[in-house]
Amino acid sequence: MTEGCCLCGAVRFAADGFASGVFKCHCSKCRRAFGGASSAAVLAPESAFRWMQGAQDISEYRAASGFLRRFCKQCGGIVPQHLPDHGLYWIPAGLLEPEPAPAPHPAHPRGVESRLGNPRPGHALPAGGL
Repeated sequence: MTEGCCLCGAVRFAADGFASGVFKCHCSKCRRAFGGASSAAVLAPESAFRWMQGAQDISEYRAASGFLRRFCKQCGGIVPQHLPDHGLYWIPAGLLEPEPAPAPHPAHPRGVESRLGNPRPGHALPAGGL
C-alpha cells in the first residue's frame, strides 16, 4: 500500500495498486495548475484508492472549460482527482510517500502538443516570456 497527503497533511489517502507508472502532462491547464512545465502523476483504480482522512477538507475549482482541480482547504495543495468516467483516480506523483514513486513511463507523455520549449543557457526567453 502506498500512502500520500497534501502539503499540510490534513488530507490523506492510500492506494493499494496503480494502473500506470508515473507520467507527465504538458498541457497548458496542468502547467498553470502546477506552476511548472508539466505535471507528474500516476493513475490508481477506484477499487484500489481510499481517503484516509480529511475528505471534508477538499474544495474544488472548475474552469469554464470544465477543467477541475481539487485542493485542500487548509493549505491549498492539490489532491487526487476522481475520474469516474474512467474508473480511476489521478494522483500527483509528488504527494506519494514513501519515495520513490512507481517507475516512470517517459514514452507516454500527455499534453505534449502544447508543452513549453526547453530554454537553453545563454538563449533569450521568447518575447512575452514562456
